[in-house]
Amino acid sequence: MFRAFTSTKLFSNFGMFSQCARNLFIVALEYKVPLEQVENHLEAHRAFLKECYAKNIFITSGRKEPRTGGVIIASTKDKQTLEEVLAKDPFKKNGIADYQITEFIPTMSNEAFAKVVEQDHQIKNRPFK
Repeated sequence: MFRAFTSTKLFSNFGMFSQCARNLFIVALEYKVPLEQVENHLEAHRAFLKECYAKNIFITSGRKEPRTGGVIIASTKDKQTLEEVLAKDPFKKNGIADYQITEFIPTMSNEAFAKVVEQDHQIKNRPFK
């Protein structure tokens, strides 16, 4: 089941909503170095990811298949804020991966995610369509 909607702002935290509007981003990482070098920085990268989840910045993440990089779905107030966050990633700091950031405006989702959008509309006092 899916629901169509016209929201441009969403929230990153599915359990507890803040009153601050957020934008959604897809971050595509592409490794620039052999996997052996990636592995050397993986533990620090995962610690960075955990920090970002704790701060409700990242929604989901994982590696690409085949293993050429990774993907992060993130939510921040703007692209500049996300760039500042990603600059702290050990993969970025050590030249392990390139980052491509794409902001997107969802127009359809499954029913579970639509609840996030509906909450956004309620906070902003506008009808949910």
